[in-house]
Formats: sequence, structure tokens, C-alpha cells
Amino acid sequence: MVFFFFLFAIAALSEYLVWGYPLLAVSLALLFVIMGGYWVYRIRKIQVSDEISDERRSKDISNLNLTFSVGMLAIHALILLLLR
Repeated sequence: MVFFFFLFAIAALSEYLVWGYPLLAVSLALLFVIMGGYWVYRIRKIQVSDEISDERRSKDISNLNLTFSVGMLAIHALILLLLR
């Protein structure tokens, strides 16, 4: 789980290398770590839930992964549009 936090922080800090805006890099690092932490929390909550079937659990995790991926892409697209 700690690996995911480092992964999201490194992804945000790499924005600094691309764009050169330190405030943007720090704010993205915080945002990505918060989003990543929430994503891990939701996945773990689904995994340990006893009240849903395995098929439903798998579908919920897939939907959550898709939502998270689209959210991350939307943030990057918004940054690209604002910085151009």
C-alpha cells in the first residue's frame, strides 16, 4: 500500500520535470496521494466485505479502477489544456 503512495507522489513530481512549476508539482503530489489513498481504501473496503458475492466484488473493483483511471486522465488533460 505504501508503494502506491510513492507511485502517486512520483507521478505528480514528474510533472515538475515536464512543466517546471514547483507549486503545480507539490499540489499534484498532494492531490495524487490523497486520491491514491482513497482508491486503496475503497478497494480494501470492497475486498474485505462479506456481504457481496465474488462476481459482484470483481465487478465493483473493475468499475472503481475504471473511474479512478478516467479521473487521473482527466486531471492530466486539464493540466495540459491550462498550461498550453
